[in-house]
Amino acid sequence: MRLIVSLAARLPYRQVSEVLEEAGYSSVSHTSVHNEVKYFGQKEAEELEGEARALFNHAREPEGKKKEVSIFLNP
Repeated sequence: MRLIVSLAARLPYRQVSEVLEEAGYSSVSHTSVHNEVKYFGQKEAEELEGEARALFNHAREPEGKKKEVSIFLNP
C-alpha cells in the first residue's frame, strides 16, 4: 500500500497502475489506486488527530518524536 501511495504522490493514478503492472504486480486499476490513497489518507488523518488531542488535551508529546531544542544566546 505504501508503494501505491508513494507513487501516487508523484504520478497520475493511471500511470501508477501502469508502473505497478510493468513491475509485475497484479493488475491494479486507477480507481483502486485512488481508493488506496483515500484509505491511507484517512488513516493518517486519524492518527494525527489522536496525537494532536493527546498533545493539547493532556500535554503529552507522542513517543519518539521529541526534538532537542538548542538554546541560542545573543550577547
